[in-house]
Amino acid sequence: MKKGIRIFTDYLLFGNIYIAACAVSIALSTFLFLHKEPDILLLCFIFFLTIISYDLHAYFNPLLVQSSVRMSWIRVNKSTLLISMIVAFAAACYCFFLLHHLFSWFLLLTLLTLIYSLPRIFPPLNDYLIFIQKIKVFYLSMIWLMVTVFTPIISSGSKIDFFAILGISSTYFLILLVCLIFDERDKNQLSYEQRASILKKLNNQKTSMFFHSVLMLAVGSTIIKEILYPDLYIFTANLIAQIAVLLVFITRKTDRTDYWYYLLVDGILLIPGLMLFLLKMSSTS
Repeated sequence: MKKGIRIFTDYLLFGNIYIAACAVSIALSTFLFLHKEPDILLLCFIFFLTIISYDLHAYFNPLLVQSSVRMSWIRVNKSTLLISMIVAFAAACYCFFLLHHLFSWFLLLTLLTLIYSLPRIFPPLNDYLIFIQKIKVFYLSMIWLMVTVFTPIISSGSKIDFFAILGISSTYFLILLVCLIFDERDKNQLSYEQRASILKKLNNQKTSMFFHSVLMLAVGSTIIKEILYPDLYIFTANLIAQIAVLLVFITRKTDRTDYWYYLLVDGILLIPGLMLFLLKMSSTS
């Protein structure tokens, strides 16, 4: 029984099903933030697209960290990742044909996502795309923002006014905070030469200062939005997510396992959409 649960959990976390659910949660929160009816088909497309992207990135992982549980799982489950990618690709194609009016936007997202993974797929390209690797924390956060926030905005025909900008800012800063925690983990696992991130030059104190500065921007945008456009449900959902990411950052340790990172840290991205959905459901019941 325990072995079966472990196999299932490993697949959810390291097979990137869980992170895909997190992406759907952020996209769902965007629809609810805009007071739009969630587009289930689009949410499905985002789910499968995230699986493809992360499985592709994992499949070509150089597996530099020998002690990593996730790396060990990837090493012996390449075929699982490949099958998962094929199934997700087929499902994404089906959704894509039904969402063909977003073709140009999806093409841009695919291109930007591939640029992020190309150095792993074709290592010689790393020299040409080294800049992307240097700013990968900000680049990855921006891709997430485009997929989970701008895609629902474009799909629903919503306008980008000051109200939307505050929501976009709050979400981007939350995603960036999560990426910063993972970037710091890389600092503890990889050598200085193996890391390309421009943040590798920051010591622990400066890293903490930068993290708290971004957190202040996230909280600030949430408070300003609540003052100008009051919505207690949105305010509560965002604030809980921001408190959660702060608690995770405070309690982080260099010896945290992959399960801690991929379940708890990634799980922060589940909070806004899940909380907002539950709060709105409770108000209508």
